[in-house]
Amino acid sequence: MLAFRYILALNLALSAHASLYVVNPLPTTSCRASHPCTVQWLDDGTVPLLSDIGVSMVGLYSGDEELVQTITPVNVNNVHTLTFTPDPKAGPNSNKYYIAFTSTTLMETNGTGYYQSFSSNFRYSLTQMTGSLNSHPASDTSSKATPSSLRMQTATGTGAQSQSITTTAIVTVGTLSTSSYVVSTLPATGSSASSSTATTPAASASATGASGGAQSSGVASTCTVVPPLALLVLSTILSVLL
Repeated sequence: MLAFRYILALNLALSAHASLYVVNPLPTTSCRASHPCTVQWLDDGTVPLLSDIGVSMVGLYSGDEELVQTITPVNVNNVHTLTFTPDPKAGPNSNKYYIAFTSTTLMETNGTGYYQSFSSNFRYSLTQMTGSLNSHPASDTSSKATPSSLRMQTATGTGAQSQSITTTAIVTVGTLSTSSYVVSTLPATGSSASSSTATTPAASASATGASGGAQSSGVASTCTVVPPLALLVLSTILSVLL
């Protein structure tokens, strides 16, 4: 039990960006060249979530982020496992190999590049390898095309949602200055002129509606935005005339 806790703690320490938490390979994992090797991960509930990371490039690396073999891209939110076959010519037997995920859409918080997450090393090594770390077959390190199904998921996923939020923000913006007042429904003649009202900008919509109703009934109506000083002068004139 103590050994298991030690292994788990070590894996946590070696995994960067734990929001995409790689549960296989573990430090105890061993894979063989030319045989299927399984990679598994989960969302640990911290930001960024797997839904934020989305479609990611995957690769087998060694040392200081030296790409050894590319793996087919995946949407880490839709699937939580993949299988690849290590090429024996990609490098030598070693316990310094690890898996790296690189998001194609999510940037690092410091803006220096795309989000990355790493597995721990294959502590019990990748065996039956025959290559060298000094040179790798070009076919192993060349970029793999993102499947069209994943590109469609990207177009309809996080990016589309962000665009929707931006559009909503544009169409909902629009307020009057709180330093202005609205004088509305001033009849042209009659004793009802004393019923003129002053409203704050928050009531401008209802004042506009009232103005429209007055016009349809043949009563002259205006809606004028004036500063407080002009309002005081106008009120004084009206009191003298009436």
